[in-house]
Amino acid sequence: MYPDFAYFKQNNEIVMNRASIHHFFFLLFFLLPLTLASQEIPVWEGKVIVKLTPAGAACDAFANDALLREIAASVGVVNLRSMLSPSVETQAHAMAGAKAAEVTFWENEVRRIFIVSYSSDESPWLVAKRLAANPNVEYAEPLMLQKPLGDQITPNDSLFSQQTFLKTIMAEAAWDVTEGSENTVIAVADTDIKWDHPDLEANIWNNPGEVGTDAQGKDKRTNGMDDDGDGKVDDWHGWDFAGADNVTPDNDTRSTTGGHGTSVSGLVAAVTNNGIGISSIGNKCKILPIKIGADGGANLAYGYDAIEYASARGAKVFNASWGGFGYSQAAEDIINLATSRGMIIIGGGGNHGGTTPFYPAAYRNVLDVGVTDANDNIQGLSGYGPSVDVMSPGQGALTINLSDGYSGFGATSAAAPITSGLAGLVVTKFPSFSAEQIRERIRVTADNIDAKNPAKVKFAGKGRINAFRAVADPPTPSLRIVSSEFHDPNNDKRLDAGEEIAVVVNLKNYLSTTQGDVTLTLVPVQNAASVHVTNASLTIPMVGDGATVNNSATPFSFTVLPAPTFDAIVLFRVDISSGTYEDFDFISVAVNPSYKDIASNQLSMTVQANGMFGFKDYPDNTLGNGMHFSTTDAQLFLSSVMFGTDENHIVDNARGRGSQDFLARQNDFQIIEPVSILEPYGGARAAAISRFTDAEADSARRLFIDVKHEVFDFSNQGIRDVLVSRFTVTNTGTAPLIGLR
Repeated sequence: MYPDFAYFKQNNEIVMNRASIHHFFFLLFFLLPLTLASQEIPVWEGKVIVKLTPAGAACDAFANDALLREIAASVGVVNLRSMLSPSVETQAHAMAGAKAAEVTFWENEVRRIFIVSYSSDESPWLVAKRLAANPNVEYAEPLMLQKPLGDQITPNDSLFSQQTFLKTIMAEAAWDVTEGSENTVIAVADTDIKWDHPDLEANIWNNPGEVGTDAQGKDKRTNGMDDDGDGKVDDWHGWDFAGADNVTPDNDTRSTTGGHGTSVSGLVAAVTNNGIGISSIGNKCKILPIKIGADGGANLAYGYDAIEYASARGAKVFNASWGGFGYSQAAEDIINLATSRGMIIIGGGGNHGGTTPFYPAAYRNVLDVGVTDANDNIQGLSGYGPSVDVMSPGQGALTINLSDGYSGFGATSAAAPITSGLAGLVVTKFPSFSAEQIRERIRVTADNIDAKNPAKVKFAGKGRINAFRAVADPPTPSLRIVSSEFHDPNNDKRLDAGEEIAVVVNLKNYLSTTQGDVTLTLVPVQNAASVHVTNASLTIPMVGDGATVNNSATPFSFTVLPAPTFDAIVLFRVDISSGTYEDFDFISVAVNPSYKDIASNQLSMTVQANGMFGFKDYPDNTLGNGMHFSTTDAQLFLSSVMFGTDENHIVDNARGRGSQDFLARQNDFQIIEPVSILEPYGGARAAAISRFTDAEADSARRLFIDVKHEVFDFSNQGIRDVLVSRFTVTNTGTAPLIGLR
């Protein structure tokens, strides 16, 4: 039978006695709802990123697709620009073989990415969703704003008068091997770069196409001309994408406020051996200054423009002491292009003190850096965990400031530039290395610091960077897992209790050939009680330099155990060894799924067993498929039912309430029965049924309710593209629930 919707309208307040039962109904239509992410991840109003499909680019869809033109008119599109630098056709001609093909591939990918600026006040999230629905659009997303990763701190002279971090990483011994080179350019993209600081100016990059005199005898630095044809006028000392107002770009990266980027630059490559101020690990390397936010502003809007700009100008290293929790596909495409061109990107791993991936550091082709003190103690604010590659000292590091003086600095904002300066030395020492090889050389030569940090063993990447080892150690392999596969016996992609799962890892050796066979060992390190490993160790033959191999002939295996926790994300560490080489990497997978998907014609949705719709693991979004209409991207990331009697008695699984961490959910509901699909059910074609209680809520808020959740598909009754959700609530407590909503 159909739900009685009039009942819900007439009963806004309900009195429930013990063991009484009431039903709540909700209709789920395709309404293109805003997600919680749209409220919590800062984005640039009036701008979206759009990537056309190859067919869309070929037909110039922005000009010739009537539907795209209609959307453009409705939101008042005022500007459209490509993310690819106008002067860059291809850099593949400078390379050979497969590498040239890789560069060309990523240049063609980024060529189809555009920044769309519009004048209406419509949310970028909604505009992106409208654009993404077009068949000529591969994806559309808001332009996410980034935050600098640390602030200046007042130095304690007894500590900051000595640059102890340089001794920790053996900088002096490294300089005996190489001091870097003025031909090695390190891009610093940040809030500001005071390139005329007396301890920095001599190490600032000069654009060869914008210095000297032009045909009229004018100074190219100030002639108001784009002498090198790169779309930037007089960018002789880099470029300010934001200007003073975050809108008007110019060629001066300096600012009288802020100072974050200036302090970062001093740690990368302050002038060394000039008789004044400080030394820097980057020593003789040059800095390409790029300003990516308004003067003194925290919203850094042009970080990925800066990546493309720097790589197109031949920078070999790029420092990103900024970021956020929002994943961007466009950003990763641009990073992949820059990496293929040979520029290594180094990012601060975040100052959130946890394992949540922080971007851009957590993208696959970025070296993710956490922070320690000079004694190898991981700082409490540092990001750590599977995404982090290395640690660097940085807390309290002495560096330059806007006042032409010096002050202390810290957090991962300091760790990243120290590592970027080291990358400059490695680039100078190994000029033929690719960006991936530079990244791996720094990683595999790091010193293990697990003994100093027993609570974070194997969660500090390979360890704390060692500059001397990075430039002087003998050749070594570096095997990384580039992808993994989990094969369940019935191939339904659900890892249910009792199933034995085969695990295949695909590895690439980025550096030297292994010393012989390679031993791999699978170790569950988080939610280990959910699995029993049945084949933990195996051997594969010797892996050559640059080779990609897998263990498909002898897969790992594990059995999923009955659920101690539903939807448990099991994190595995894969230990890797060959001769004296030892390494590790991580893979993860969800087991004992509590969720299932249900659909009504073109509308499909993941029903979670804890009162949630869509994903419950944002931002990973791996537990189910979210909510989709037709072939569009997910229209709803997550939502949660809420129950309450007054402001002090509310239970839910929603995010943000009472927490500074926007990723944190309440987690008040305990799953009693995972979602099952019954076909047919109660006159419906199908129904998704689950049950939960509010047993996880604290005693002050708990209502003592037991909830049966049913989601109906009535497409067999002619009701299409509609899912009906019914909650049956039972009072299991000892007191009446008055005013339940």
